[in-house]
Amino acid sequence: MSLMSQIKSRVPERLTSEYNNFLTAPAWRRYLWLAVAVALAGYLLWCRFGTQPIKPGTTVDAPTSPQIAQMARAEIHPQKVVVFADKAAAVKKLGLPPEQAMDPKEALFQSTSTPATRHGSTTTTFLNTSTGRPRSVTTILPAPWFALERTNYAGVGIGMSSSDGVVYQAFLKRDLAQVKGVYLQGEAQVIARPSSIDRKLEGIGWANAVYPF
Repeated sequence: MSLMSQIKSRVPERLTSEYNNFLTAPAWRRYLWLAVAVALAGYLLWCRFGTQPIKPGTTVDAPTSPQIAQMARAEIHPQKVVVFADKAAAVKKLGLPPEQAMDPKEALFQSTSTPATRHGSTTTTFLNTSTGRPRSVTTILPAPWFALERTNYAGVGIGMSSSDGVVYQAFLKRDLAQVKGVYLQGEAQVIARPSSIDRKLEGIGWANAVYPF
């Protein structure tokens, strides 16, 4: 019997066996399995239909911060407003799409460079009504109490073991969730030890809790 035929014959048997084990398991264990299955299904749906991460190099409109979006606004009449004289050249230097400079009613008032941050940032711009110049401040947002994550990592490595000599590694890692800055990860590794006696090839699965600092 070929390997594929063996797999086809054993898979239904294994599924039937696992289903029987589920039916005969204690009630608390069945509820736990169901909760895990529901959580996994919800996570997969969020990965598929939730807000997708913004790719590097993408230009998007930055909405008003939700904390103040509904606050009342007032009209002011400053003596002057200082803007960039060559809007098209400034847009080009900033790497923005050329259409961002197309509206003749818009002037380029301010552009800020914000530091890299894991959890996002908020930039606030103030206008000096005497000089007409802007002043911007950036707040680095703290880690949320809980957030789903979906960042993937793939890599290879080489190391030296005191018992097995040269060791090679390939891994695939994924951030699953974050709890106040602690990242919960799932990881799969394949480790090769070609210098060992039996040239051992080993697969390992990990559940990690990582705190970057």
